[in-house]
Amino acid sequence: MEEHPTFTRIEIRTANGTEITFIKGSVKNYYQILNISSNASQQEIKKAFRKLALKFHPDKNNNNKLAEEKFKEIQEAYSVLSNHLKRREYDQAKERTTIFTPPKPAVTLTTILTQTQRLSKKVASFDSNRLNQQWVYHAVDKLLSSINLLVIKEAGDVSSSRVIIAEVLRICEHLNFLLAENLASKLRQLAESDPQSQSDIQRFLEHKQRSSYWEKYKLLFAVIISLLLCLLIYVVTTSSHG
Repeated sequence: MEEHPTFTRIEIRTANGTEITFIKGSVKNYYQILNISSNASQQEIKKAFRKLALKFHPDKNNNNKLAEEKFKEIQEAYSVLSNHLKRREYDQAKERTTIFTPPKPAVTLTTILTQTQRLSKKVASFDSNRLNQQWVYHAVDKLLSSINLLVIKEAGDVSSSRVIIAEVLRICEHLNFLLAENLASKLRQLAESDPQSQSDIQRFLEHKQRSSYWEKYKLLFAVIISLLLCLLIYVVTTSSHG
């Protein structure tokens, strides 16, 4: 396997207090990290940074380590490119060395979508009375891992996100309310900017909760109905004899 060479950042403070970053070895592609061209203006750099920082800010991605690392990487890129001296030194170093571009993750939106659809078909083929709910729950929870959620959100494909949400909700029909509710909290992360999907998730949970109440109290309801029928028969019988 080909390994990317490591890179070292050396920071030097000049006499007037300005900090300059020199980069030795291979270099991270800060322009690619911010999704901008190498001749982007300061205004474009700032705009790109704000957009990405808002998307990956820790406050919006609770306990998401991948988003946290991405946020740090964005800050690092901005700290260099927003500083004229640092950017000049970076550009010079970039011309002398090989740009380090992190390899693309093996997981893609397409693979996640395919895996979700396959799991949905597999669960649908099972006998619902013999279904291992814990196995299904952990299989879906793995599909909705922090990394996968980030890949889906970064793709920005609303149509595919809706398909994934719909398939997961279909799978959740086979789970009890508590397990389904836990998975729905992850789906809400995908539906942050999609009111239609938010509505679908909410309607599903309301339906699931009503079904849960029915399953919980149907035996009691049946007993009450039976007692009322017995009472009615007793009253009618007593009246006829009277």
